[in-house]
Amino acid sequence: MDVKFYLKRPKEKGKTAIYCLCHFGYKELTTNGNEKFKPVKIYTKLKIDPKFWDAKRNRAKETSKFPEHPEFNDSLIQISSSLNALFLELQKKNPVVTPELFKSEWERLTKPQPLKAKPTLIDFAEQFIINVASTRKENTLKNYRNSLKHVKEYAESRNISLSFENITLDFHLDFVEYLKNEKSFKPNTIWRIVKVVKMFMNEAAERKLHKNFDYKSKRFAVSPEQTDVIYLNNADLEKLYSFDLSKNKKLERVRDLFLIGCYTGLRFSDFSKLTPDNIIEFEGVKMLNVRTQKTNQPVSIPLHSVVVEIINRYDGNIPKALSNQKFNDYLKDVAREAGITESVTIEQTKGNLTTPKTFKKCDLVTTHTARRSFATNAYLAGINPISIRAITGHKTEKAFLAYIRLSGKENALILSKHPYFNKPILKVAK
Repeated sequence: MDVKFYLKRPKEKGKTAIYCLCHFGYKELTTNGNEKFKPVKIYTKLKIDPKFWDAKRNRAKETSKFPEHPEFNDSLIQISSSLNALFLELQKKNPVVTPELFKSEWERLTKPQPLKAKPTLIDFAEQFIINVASTRKENTLKNYRNSLKHVKEYAESRNISLSFENITLDFHLDFVEYLKNEKSFKPNTIWRIVKVVKMFMNEAAERKLHKNFDYKSKRFAVSPEQTDVIYLNNADLEKLYSFDLSKNKKLERVRDLFLIGCYTGLRFSDFSKLTPDNIIEFEGVKMLNVRTQKTNQPVSIPLHSVVVEIINRYDGNIPKALSNQKFNDYLKDVAREAGITESVTIEQTKGNLTTPKTFKKCDLVTTHTARRSFATNAYLAGINPISIRAITGHKTEKAFLAYIRLSGKENALILSKHPYFNKPILKVAK
C-alpha cells in the first residue's frame, strides 16, 4: 500500500491540517462504465505551517527554523506504518478490502474508547496503548505492548485479577521474582518492564482511577545493570580518524558520522539527522545548534576541529546515516579494522546467575559509545563538568559522574594533579 501526505490548505498563513491518501489498488466503476482507482482519505491529528512543508518529499523540511522536524517526520512515518499494518491485517480476514471498511477500522482503532466503570490495570493499559498509538513512536509502543504481555502472563500464572489496589510492594517483589526466576530475564529487561508498569499506574492516577501510590515508593524499583561499560579514549579515536577507509565508502561514512558523535556528545537520534542548517555562527565562532529529540531542549556545541575537517570533506554537508541497527553492525567492523581490539571483561546477569565475560573492545562499540566517549574525554581534559552537562543534558553531577567511564588508574591521574597531592609537608619548628 502507498501512503502519501498532503496539506489541507497549502497556501494557508499559519498551520493547516495534514491528511493522507492511501492507495491499495481498489477500483470502482464510474458512471460511464470505466474503472478508476479509489484511494482512502485519512486525516491525521497533525498540523504544520506550509512554509515548513516539503511537498516533493511528503515530509516536514529539515531546517533549524522548524527544530521539531525530526519528531514531526517520525510521527508521519509512524502513521504510515500503522496504516500499512492495518491493511495487511484486513487482507488476512477479508477477500476484498474496500475503502469504507479500511476507513471505518482506522477510525475505530484511533478513536479514544471509554473505559469500564472499574477497570483493572490491564484494562486500562490496553486502552491506553490504543489511545496513544498515533502519537507515540513504534519502539515505544512495542515496549508498552511487550511489558503488558508479561503483566498478563504473570496475572494468569498467579490466577489473580490485577486491580489498581493490588499493585502493592508485595506485588512488586513477587513480579520481579517471577521475571527473574521463571522468565530468566536480565536486570535491564526487568527494569524496563517495571518502569512501564509504573508509567501505567501514573497515567491511571492522573485520570483519578485510583489512589494507590505504592508504586511511587523507593522500594518499588529495579536497578538497571550497566551494560555500556566502554568509551573510546583519544588514542582509540585517533586510530579511527587516521584509518584509511577510502576504498569502502560505506564504512568511511559510518566512521565519519560516529566521530561527529564522539566530538559533539549528541545521541544517535540527533547526530544522525544533522544538516548544514544546524551549523550557525555566534560572535565569530561556528557551532552546532540542535534541539534534541529526546528532551526537546536546545543545545549549542562548538565545532571540534575533527568535525570541521569531516564536514569540509563532505563539501559542507553531514554524512548520511543508516538505520541504528545497521550502523551498529558496521561500526563494529570499522573499530575492528582500525585495531581497537583490546580485551574487556564485564559481568553479565541472567536470572540469579552473574558471570564474567571477556569481549574485544570493538565488539562492544555502539552508537551510544560516542556520547560516553565525549563526556569522559571532555572530563579527562579538565573541562568544567557543568559545561559538559549543558551538552549532555545530565541534571545532576551525581548522574553525570555515574555516566562517564573512568578506570581507577585514570581517576588517580586526575587526583594526582590536585594541589592536595602535591602540597609539601611543613617542617615543624624546633
